[in-house]
Amino acid sequence: MRSSSLVLRTGILVLLVAGGFALPDAASAARLGDPASVAAPARFTLGVEYEFLERDVEFDSTFFGANEAELESQRVLVRGAYGIAPNLEVFARLGGAEAETNTPSVNGGFGLALGGGGKGVIFRGPNWAVGAVGQFLYYQSENGGDVEVLEFDLASGVSFALGPVTPYAGLVLQVTQGELTTLGQSRDFDQDNLIGVFFGMNYVAQPNISLGFEAHLIHETAVSLALEVRF
Repeated sequence: MRSSSLVLRTGILVLLVAGGFALPDAASAARLGDPASVAAPARFTLGVEYEFLERDVEFDSTFFGANEAELESQRVLVRGAYGIAPNLEVFARLGGAEAETNTPSVNGGFGLALGGGGKGVIFRGPNWAVGAVGQFLYYQSENGGDVEVLEFDLASGVSFALGPVTPYAGLVLQVTQGELTTLGQSRDFDQDNLIGVFFGMNYVAQPNISLGFEAHLIHETAVSLALEVRF
């Protein structure tokens, strides 16, 4: 019982952070969090996260002599989640995101970011659980150019409750489409790799306060930090 409760709290934290999305221009994967941890029914969680990432994208045609570019982005997001059933939660995000590309060079400023999604537990054992997350992300970054992205994530993974610490890992399928505009020209782009891995850890610092760390590899290189409060 205690282990299950701990996994729930921890997962919400990461998820809270995981659901973020952005608005006008730029591509970046949202934090996924513990896929097997969900908010308790009729309970809320509120969290904040910071994320930095690098991702390769491909243009639909040559753009200023380049066929691909490296996209860097950082985001600061607030995430809220609500448990709608014993093993199911929905979440939403609001915050700011910025994006930069190297070819052509565009240094976007922070723009409004928003999004949402849902997460559910598939199996639950004595101190482990398997779950899945579905979320979308949309945001825009402008400053001498414009980067716009719409992203969808489907992920599944497993977590283990080890006292106040819950490590987790899994696979993610990510589909991203975007548009880069600069110097009066624009091109659509897609991400280079669709499948990747994610892993992280949550730590319950206080009964209602959790801290989280997460990393993404292969489809992108990303790290994120999160803080969550349960109500």
